[in-house]
Amino acid sequence: MIALKEPTKTISKSAETVREAVLGGGHLIYSLIKSDALIDGKHACVYGVKIFSSLFSPNEVEVVKDISSNFETANELFDMLVDNIVLPCTLKDIAYDFLVSKY
Repeated sequence: MIALKEPTKTISKSAETVREAVLGGGHLIYSLIKSDALIDGKHACVYGVKIFSSLFSPNEVEVVKDISSNFETANELFDMLVDNIVLPCTLKDIAYDFLVSKY
């Protein structure tokens, strides 16, 4: 049996917005974000997604910081989320299903 070692990963708390989509008169905001990461001692950038909603009370925010280090993969998820008007409460489940289907 081969033991696989998980990489040690640290993602910075700050994130830069790369793309943004605003729907519903500003009540639903999607952001594609980029963060710096330290993966096995090497610097890399990772892309994630943030969704903010003020459609209901209280306001909701959900973030998945590490979707992929590949911009195209994260951008594909971002477009899918916007096209399907995904709300923050389902972001993590949809991101998980998306990544499982990709890899």
